[in-house]
Amino acid sequence: MRSYPYFARGEDIAGSILRQNEDGTLEIRFHGPPDYETDAVAFRIRLLTHNDEISFRRLGELFDDPGISEEWRDEYERWAGGLHMHMGQTYAEGPKGILTYRKAFEMELHGHRGHYKSTGDAFKLYRLWVTDDSERQMLEDAFHRVLIWVVYAGQNLAAASRKELSLASTT
Repeated sequence: MRSYPYFARGEDIAGSILRQNEDGTLEIRFHGPPDYETDAVAFRIRLLTHNDEISFRRLGELFDDPGISEEWRDEYERWAGGLHMHMGQTYAEGPKGILTYRKAFEMELHGHRGHYKSTGDAFKLYRLWVTDDSERQMLEDAFHRVLIWVVYAGQNLAAASRKELSLASTT
């Protein structure tokens, strides 16, 4: 996945710049990859965030396996636990309520980008929180952050798992 065009921007995949115009008004400009690049990554990482065979949740089922090393358990807690903590942090708070990064991710993936149902919770939440272009851009910026967090955690947990498998094959 690292070879995807989405990651070609290095550390500047997406973000925003806030500046004050000559007339004193504030302007925020968002930048990020085109939707087709984002979708290519987003639809792949669903494997890690949903209940698929290689998801973080399913890998967590190995935690209690007596054949798993303490080192792998520590790495799992570090990366999957860190991701879980980030996802639970508040992304936005205001008259509409409190929105975590997890909910923002679900709204964008299941309420806007992916296959969604107009009766689904993610779609309803998206319609509540996204009422203009600036709100859409802010949500998309949060979505990019989550994509990067998931890929980063996934790569590190994959490395720990490869190491675990190589240790298991030598015993």
